[in-house]
Amino acid sequence: MAETVKIGRVVVAPDHRGRGLGQALMRAALDICARLFPTEPVALSAQSHLVPFYRALGFVPTSDEYLDAGVPHVDMRRAAGG
Repeated sequence: MAETVKIGRVVVAPDHRGRGLGQALMRAALDICARLFPTEPVALSAQSHLVPFYRALGFVPTSDEYLDAGVPHVDMRRAAGG
């Protein structure tokens, strides 16, 4: 059975948002995951309002919405190889 690679918190400072840095950071992280763990799916916990952002990177929701530190989140997963 495959293991799952997990990406933790991804943060872009507020004064640097809107420049595509989050997408560049996620693409770099996914490239590293694919290189080091090519047969493993990738999982993360997304703030609910960012689900469309992560969907565009190939992630799909795998849980109902839940609160993490008072903020709505959804677990998401991306198949191995994207």
